[in-house]
Amino acid sequence: METVTELVKAIGLGPVWTSVIIVLLTVLIYLLKKYVDLKSEVTKINTTYRSGQRAKIDDKLLQYAEAQIPALWQSYRLLYEGEITESIETDKFVVKIKEADQIIWKPYTDYKFVLDSQVIASVRRIHNILEQYKYSPSRKAIKNFLDFDSQDELHKLVKDAEQTIKAQCIKIGG
Repeated sequence: METVTELVKAIGLGPVWTSVIIVLLTVLIYLLKKYVDLKSEVTKINTTYRSGQRAKIDDKLLQYAEAQIPALWQSYRLLYEGEITESIETDKFVVKIKEADQIIWKPYTDYKFVLDSQVIASVRRIHNILEQYKYSPSRKAIKNFLDFDSQDELHKLVKDAEQTIKAQCIKIGG
């Protein structure tokens, strides 16, 4: 404060103004310190909140993986290891396709808000294939769906989706 007093005297202000400036500077320094302390506290709160939110999202991702991966394989088995043959009635085929799609779609829609774009894309690729067969497929379409190449393609997509989901879990340490 002596430096401030000397500076004010050098400027030529009287003792009253010197006292006023010293009080104002003291208040300003106090307010700046309070501001820095509050900003530090807000940063700490935000960091704690974000880490808590991240943990909740990570838990949701792990729950999603535990639900989605078995659903993918259950759907695949329903379609290719069940009662679907080339002679199946179109209506029954559509019911099975819709059932398989619903099995896949349930975990996806429950947890979509926490998924990254790669996981979303991998599950949607499977859904998009099934979606093509939901509305009055022809006999030829049913036959094409059941042929080995289509079965192999869907198997690869399910495997790819599984790997993508597992990769997302590895990123979070699960």
